[in-house]
Amino acid sequence: MTDSINTANVTLIRENEDGSADYQFHFPPEALDALTRLGILTAIQAGIEDAKRLDPGEYNDWHNELDPESDS
Repeated sequence: MTDSINTANVTLIRENEDGSADYQFHFPPEALDALTRLGILTAIQAGIEDAKRLDPGEYNDWHNELDPESDS
């Protein structure tokens, strides 16, 4: 089964016993460029959010949670 959405194609490869399914996606170059940019921006944003916990003013909060020898 293949469905076309604009110029992208989605093909059902197989349905698995656990209820999941495997699909194959075919995108035009413009769509792949847009998806790549979105992925990179999302990764950068996630990295910035994760790095906020390294703020020295907040160090004790997250350090104590990870330190098994901490008294708090």
